[in-house]
Amino acid sequence: LDTSGLRHHHERAAGRSRTSYDNPAEAEVVIRRIRSIDYVARAKKHDGKLSVLVLAGYAAQVGLLQDRLAAVSLDALEVECNTVDAAQGREADIVLFSVTRSNDRGMAGFLKLTRRINVALSRARMGLAIVGDASFCAEHGGPLQDVLTYIGGHPDTCAVEILDDE
Repeated sequence: LDTSGLRHHHERAAGRSRTSYDNPAEAEVVIRRIRSIDYVARAKKHDGKLSVLVLAGYAAQVGLLQDRLAAVSLDALEVECNTVDAAQGREADIVLFSVTRSNDRGMAGFLKLTRRINVALSRARMGLAIVGDASFCAEHGGPLQDVLTYIGGHPDTCAVEILDDE
C-alpha cells in the first residue's frame, strides 16, 4: 500500500528522546485496512478469528497504532501490534508491516537492516501487506528495494495499491 501520494506521508520524530518515529498517515491506512479485512472475514463467516500481526520498526509507531486500534471494534480478527524485534519467531494469518520511514533527508534507519526486514516480511501464513512510501523505499530502503522490484515483476501474485488524498 503505497502512501507516497498522501499529503502528510512523512514520518515525525516521536518519543521522549525524539529518537523514535511515527507516521500518522500510515497508521490511518493500517487501521482502514484492518477494518476492511474484518468486514470481509465477517462476510465469509471464517471459522474462528483470523490472527493479524501489525508490525513496525519503531516503538513510537507501535504506540500510535495501538492507540488507534483501541478505538476499533473488530468481530472476526484477533489483532496484535508490536515491534519487529518482538515478533521474531512468531506468525499470524495476516501481517501488516508499517514501514514508518519517509523523509526528504534519505534517512532510512531500520529499513537498512536486512535481518529485521526479513523478520517483518516472513511472519505471515496467508497474506502480507507492506504499508509505506514506495518512492522512499525504492531510493533509500535497502532490502526493501529488492522487495519492490520483486513485487513489480510478479503482478499475478503481488499488487501495488497507490493511495492518495482524494
